[in-house]
Amino acid sequence: NEMLRDQITGHDRKFEQQEKEMSVLKGELEKCNKKMTEQNSRLHATIFEVDGRHTQSTRQLKTDVIRIEGVSTKISNQHTTYDKEMLRYSEEIEQLNSSMNAVKTGFENLRLETVSRDKFS
Repeated sequence: NEMLRDQITGHDRKFEQQEKEMSVLKGELEKCNKKMTEQNSRLHATIFEVDGRHTQSTRQLKTDVIRIEGVSTKISNQHTTYDKEMLRYSEEIEQLNSSMNAVKTGFENLRLETVSRDKFS
């Protein structure tokens, strides 16, 4: 009977020791769980902040692209206008050159006419 009592007492002590160890482990697990919850909260806050900055950056980029496209269109339109003006100026220069050649030819003809009259006079 005493042997059985000693065994039971031994088992009771082991059980109590295991309960203490389990209690310590449970406390550590709760600490770890609390830390993980805090880290998870910080992570979500960081993700939210980064997502907000990304959204803001994306909006800014879209705005910049629209502005750049507008400037590009203006430049393209100005280039087209300048091309048209250059073509018009080229045509005017050709007309002036043609007129100058006609004047030169007229003067040359007049000179030749004058020279030939002087010879016959």
